[in-house]
Amino acid sequence: MPEINEKTIFRRITAGAPGFDVVGGNAAVDGVALDLPRRGDACGGMQEATEIDVIRHYTRLSNQNFDIDRGMYPLGSCTMKHNPRVNEAVAADPYWASPHPLWPARYLEAHHRIMDEIIADLKEVSGFEEVSLLPAAGAHGELTATFMMKAYHEDRGNHQKTIILTPDT
Repeated sequence: MPEINEKTIFRRITAGAPGFDVVGGNAAVDGVALDLPRRGDACGGMQEATEIDVIRHYTRLSNQNFDIDRGMYPLGSCTMKHNPRVNEAVAADPYWASPHPLWPARYLEAHHRIMDEIIADLKEVSGFEEVSLLPAAGAHGELTATFMMKAYHEDRGNHQKTIILTPDT
């Protein structure tokens, strides 16, 4: 991992600097500037950093993070796989992402049709009699899968399978 040599934002500011420029000169707002919080307040001097300096600073820091747009993530993580941007936009739309629980059933027909089609497709490609769309992913998805495996084996009278080997990721 590359070493991060970026100074913190607090070491990049100029003490006493206004942090802003006004068209026509800062003299027009000198009285206002005296009322602005200064170093030592809850902002810790952030008001002395210009907007562009703050943007550039955090952009440089964000460029040091690994993300799916920069390379392949080999573990197959749910959050690091490639999701086309159009899919992300549709999934984030409030109509699809968070329908109101009191909406009339007719408003949710498209939701149910899509979920029914996904379930049918998953059953077809997996060969399972039933599948679940919940939970979404992550640790709660792993726990749900563990409970499903346990129920599967217990349903078949196999109570000896009590150990699961998992990779340390």
